[in-house]
Amino acid sequence: MKNIFMIMVVVVMSSIDGYAQMGVKVEVPLPDLHVNGNMQVSKDIRLGGTATTLGDPGKNGQILKSNGPDKAASWATLAIPEVPATSSGSLIAVNGNMQIAEEITYLMDTDFKFTETMIEPKIINTLNTKIIDTCNNI
Repeated sequence: MKNIFMIMVVVVMSSIDGYAQMGVKVEVPLPDLHVNGNMQVSKDIRLGGTATTLGDPGKNGQILKSNGPDKAASWATLAIPEVPATSSGSLIAVNGNMQIAEEITYLMDTDFKFTETMIEPKIINTLNTKIIDTCNNI
């Protein structure tokens, strides 16, 4: 009787599709693994891989990056600039690198000339914003 029961279990299990969703505290899981609650990972999170090869665990300091819907996640390295504690100014990007610019911003007129004595204020329409870097970094 025990053997017949085992045969029935094997037949039923083999007829079930091998691809199914799994849920934790979820009645109807939507993705392959659907977790409703906290999750703790004690070792690697590996991306990619196949049935015979392990996925990529990433490198030290990398973060897990979403690449949008229907695209695989990937490992990415954040570009965090090393800025001395004594630096002050604005953080700007120059050729893809972040720098601190101690700057002075002013408005500069390229073609306005005073042709008469001004009694009332005049509108200057051609002002351009210019930035001077006082550290000569940019």
